[in-house]
Amino acid sequence: MSLRRAINEVLHPEKIEEGEDVFDKFGIQITKTRLKGGVGYQINYGERGRYIQVLSKDMNNLMKAMQTAMKAK
Repeated sequence: MSLRRAINEVLHPEKIEEGEDVFDKFGIQITKTRLKGGVGYQINYGERGRYIQVLSKDMNNLMKAMQTAMKAK
């Protein structure tokens, strides 16, 4: 799956399947899943067991925050 498709899946989720992988490259795996607050994504990275979970409704804010952080000096 391409990075562009994975980002599109994150921003515009379709029907959610439990534990559906939407991206798995570069040592980063993104899985659509059901979280306590609703549908969201688990982003696994780095060493085994490192991950963050983000609700779908918060993904745009997370991506904006990451872009801002990357531009910071």
